[in-house]
Amino acid sequence: MSLAWLLARPQTSSILVGARTEAQLEDNLRALSAKLTSEDLKELDEASRPDWDYPWDVIRDSETNEAKLLT
Repeated sequence: MSLAWLLARPQTSSILVGARTEAQLEDNLRALSAKLTSEDLKELDEASRPDWDYPWDVIRDSETNEAKLLT
């Protein structure tokens, strides 16, 4: 789920994964086919949002401004 969430974020340019076993690698590769709904993404964004101030407030504001530009 976390890999699928990262892949859906426009700020993500690449993801490095590490797998010790073939099963872990298969799980990681399944993230490529996972489809998250906009509601899923919203919930995951909210759950992962830090409560810190700087620099997270700047990042949050830039994401909000970017979203406004795209709509």
